[in-house]
Amino acid sequence: MKKKTDRILWVDIFKGILIVLMVLGHSKSPILNYIYAFHMAAFFFISGYTTNYNKYTLFEYIKRKFKLFCSWEIKYFML
Repeated sequence: MKKKTDRILWVDIFKGILIVLMVLGHSKSPILNYIYAFHMAAFFFISGYTTNYNKYTLFEYIKRKFKLFCSWEIKYFML
């Protein structure tokens, strides 16, 4: 049975292009200055566009991200 996904095609294409640009930017590409001018801002934009604000309140969202971050930091420092 096929599962219906609510994916937005242009968002997936945009993310793919940004990932390719990030790889090029970290590989000493001659277009490095142009890539660094916008690629991180574009990632922030697309993340905000696809955020589901109805799932969590702002406080719950920050709390979840903080717990996730702290768990990885603790694991990292224990190594």
